[in-house]
Amino acid sequence: MATPTDIRTGLGGPSRAHRKYFTRMVGSFVGVMGLFSLVNTWVNPLWVTPSPWTSDHLFADSRQIYRDLRTAKAGLVRSKQWDTVFLGSSRIAIAFDPAMPQWGDHKVVNLGLSGGSLTEQDAFVNYIFEKQKGVKTIYLGVDPTDLTDATDMARNAGFYESPMNPAGDVVEREMRYVTGVSSFIASSRTLKTRFWVELPGDEQKDKKLHPSFLTHLKEAIRTRDTMDNKHLPPYTGLGHWLRDRSVRPVRAILETDSIPHALRMIRQRKAKQEKIADNKVKALAHILDNCLSRGVELKLLLPPNYAAYLAVFHIDNDPDPSFSKVRELVVDMVAKANAAHPEAKPVTVWDFFDFHPLNAEPLSSVDPKTGFLHYWADGTHSLETLGHVMLKRMNGWPIDDPKEADYGREIDVHNVQDRLKEIRAQYQTYRKTYPEDIKWVEEIMSKYASVGPEKQGAAEGEDQDNPTPGQ
Repeated sequence: MATPTDIRTGLGGPSRAHRKYFTRMVGSFVGVMGLFSLVNTWVNPLWVTPSPWTSDHLFADSRQIYRDLRTAKAGLVRSKQWDTVFLGSSRIAIAFDPAMPQWGDHKVVNLGLSGGSLTEQDAFVNYIFEKQKGVKTIYLGVDPTDLTDATDMARNAGFYESPMNPAGDVVEREMRYVTGVSSFIASSRTLKTRFWVELPGDEQKDKKLHPSFLTHLKEAIRTRDTMDNKHLPPYTGLGHWLRDRSVRPVRAILETDSIPHALRMIRQRKAKQEKIADNKVKALAHILDNCLSRGVELKLLLPPNYAAYLAVFHIDNDPDPSFSKVRELVVDMVAKANAAHPEAKPVTVWDFFDFHPLNAEPLSSVDPKTGFLHYWADGTHSLETLGHVMLKRMNGWPIDDPKEADYGREIDVHNVQDRLKEIRAQYQTYRKTYPEDIKWVEEIMSKYASVGPEKQGAAEGEDQDNPTPGQ
C-alpha cells in the first residue's frame, strides 16, 4: 500500500498538478504586475515613473495629483528639468502661475504644497538640488503664522510616503510607484479623466466611457487634443492649482471657515505668548544657506491675506497683529545670510501681507452667482489674478493697471520699521473706507464668541492652510 509520501514524491499525480497550479499562479501574478507596470509607466499618474514610453502630451493635464500631492510635486522635480520653481503653501499653489507669457522660454513649475510648512520646504529644497542640475531661481512663500507654530502637517499629508522623505524605504517606495495597486488606481483615474466624456441627453447625467474608446484614443494620440476645462483636474501639468478651488462666495467662506480659523489661531498665539518656533527658524536658515552657497537666486515673499480676515487679528487683540516680530526676524536672517555669502546674488524679501486696496476688495454678496471676487478665493488664498501682480512686482515687469503699480514692498533691515508703520496706517484707512465690512466682521466674531470655542468645531474643521479642492 502506498504511503502519502510516495504519492507526493511520485513521477505524476498530485505533485505535477501542484507544480502546474503554482506555475499558473506565479505566471498570473507576474502578468498582473507586468500590466500594472506598463500602465503606470505609460500614464505616469503621479509624475514619479517617467520612462521612454510615458505619454506626457496625453496625460500631463489629466493627472489627479491632489490625493498624493507631495509625491506628485516631487515627481515633477524628478521628471523634468526646470529653470524656476515656486515653493510655499497653498497660497503659492493657487496664486503663482507658471504659464504667464512673461516667462518666455523659461521652464517654470509650481511646487506649492497645501499646508506646506518651512520644515517641509527645507526637505523639498534638498530634494530639488539632488535632482535638478540647472535651477536658477526659487520663489519661496513664507507664511508669517508658520514661523510662530512649531507643528506641521507632514505626518498626515503624505510627506513620509513621498520621495522627499530622506528616511523612507527607497526600494519599497519605487516598487509601489511602478507596480503598486494604488498607482494603478491613480492611473485609472487619469485614464478616466482623459478619455471619458459626458454623453448628451438628460437621462445620461453620469460620465460614460466614450462609445468607441479605441477610436477616441487613436484620434487623441494623433491630434494631441485637449479636453475643455470643466473636465480637467484641479492641478495643471505645471503644478498650478488652477481649478476647483472654491464653489462658494467669499463672504460665505469667511463666515464659516476663515474668521473661525483666525479666532482659533489668535487663541493659540495668546496661549503660547506668540513665540517664534525654533524648528521653523532652523529650516529657514538652512534654506537660505543652501541656496546662497549654490549660487541659486532666492526670492522670499510674505503672501497676502484678505483684509477682512487680517482685520480679525487687530479686532481680537492678537499679541502682535502686525506680525512685527516675524518681519523683523526674516529680514534679520536674510541680512546675516547675505553677509555670509558676499559672492552670491542677495536674497530679497517682498512683503504683500498688508491692507493694500488689492487685499481689501469690498466684501461680496452671498449670491452663489455673483459673490466672487476678482483677486480673492477666500480669506487666506488670493487668486492668480493677484499672483500675476506679485510676480510682476518682484520681477520688474510692466504693469498696466495703475492701482496695481504700488502693490507690495521689498523690505530689509533698514526699512522694516517704516513698513510696520505703513501697515498700521493701512489698517486704519481700511476701517474708515469700509465700515460696513468691519461691522460685519465684528458681528461674525461676536457670533462665535457667544457660542464659545467648544462649539466651533464644525466651522474649524476646515484648515484654511490646507483647503480641499472644490471647497
